[in-house]
Amino acid sequence: MKNLRKILIVILITSLITFTQSCNKTEEQSKVSSFKVVQFDELIEDCFPLNGSIIISLGKFLFKVTPENREYKKECLLAEGLSDLIIAGIHNNRILCLNREEGSYRLLNLYLGDKDTNLKIEKEENFNINIDSDEILRNVNLSGDYLYFTHPSGVIYSYNIKEKSLKRTKMDNPILKIIGFNEIVYLCLIEEVSTLNTQLIALNSQNGNVLWKYPLNPNKEGLAFISDVDFGINNNEIYLVYRAIPYISGDLIGIFGIKVLDRLSGTEKSNLKYYTKLGFGKSTPSSNLFGDEENYFAEVYRCGELSAISKENNKIIWTKTSGSYLVDLLPISGKRAISLSENGTINIINTQNGVMLKSYNFSLDPTEAIITSGLIEDKGKIIHLIDSIFVTYLNLSRYKDDKPYQFSKLFFLNINE
Repeated sequence: MKNLRKILIVILITSLITFTQSCNKTEEQSKVSSFKVVQFDELIEDCFPLNGSIIISLGKFLFKVTPENREYKKECLLAEGLSDLIIAGIHNNRILCLNREEGSYRLLNLYLGDKDTNLKIEKEENFNINIDSDEILRNVNLSGDYLYFTHPSGVIYSYNIKEKSLKRTKMDNPILKIIGFNEIVYLCLIEEVSTLNTQLIALNSQNGNVLWKYPLNPNKEGLAFISDVDFGINNNEIYLVYRAIPYISGDLIGIFGIKVLDRLSGTEKSNLKYYTKLGFGKSTPSSNLFGDEENYFAEVYRCGELSAISKENNKIIWTKTSGSYLVDLLPISGKRAISLSENGTINIINTQNGVMLKSYNFSLDPTEAIITSGLIEDKGKIIHLIDSIFVTYLNLSRYKDDKPYQFSKLFFLNINE
């Protein structure tokens, strides 16, 4: 009887060990299968969702990556590469691109038929915008039926796709950033480089009329110098964010500031200032971190410390450290948000309290970060593809045989797995 009891105990312990190992293996497999990776030998300039696929721009080539039987099929959409291709976005299931040919830009309207393997040009229009060989058009922005872009000389162009009319407006100062909102375009201009005295302007692109102006002058804000400035739009509000140095900065005190403006009138609704330690290097505010119905989010204290600020009382509700600088953040349903960090991790966050619900490491090894020598400019963003599947890319730089090697990785993440 005693021997039988011992045998039963051994069998029970063995079964428990086997079950535990099986669970661990299943969990490990789940972590591995929760995302797929597609690598490119060039840097990704941008990517857009189109009919359940992702369209990727690599500067001279366009690729399509499509989920297929839990794998991802990569197809080149151009039989021959174009010279300098800037993908503007998707309009009526057509891909709009700006392409430079012999010093002038053309607008290409590309489509892909059901049986086609390569993109076809449905129509093209020559903008006759001359530009030097070492210059490119910037701030390419598609909003509704309007395409916006800027020339290095300070000219902003607006193209009405339906009416096929191109209008130009010359600005007196360098343009930092533009965001289109149908026929209204918002511009951030530099007025004085030494203090980064800037001005936010709302412009009606149909007639060129200025609707309102909002200056950000460091002297009027009690600041000695503004180091970085950016802005973003959420519904009918504009978030103008900046980092600055006050006149008196004892104990290395700096400022992270947020101006909340009414989009239609430019009226200031909130003026927030948070005192932080000074720091240099990666200090540009990320306006793309703003955005759900109750809170807006910012890397106020930097170093990967994401803060949630209440729209009701303008107070910081919580601050959580992600361990690395933030690259992008996308609010999703269920009071959650997805954040992408430089160390190659994706976190699913409860936006009410900052609790981390899920975490994914794109290197599969927690001791090895994806980033070894820093991300490249235009480093990545998060895109909601279909259902619970999200797509993000990282532009990376490493040394191979003592030579710099630049490449990109595209990640497909299923947050339900």
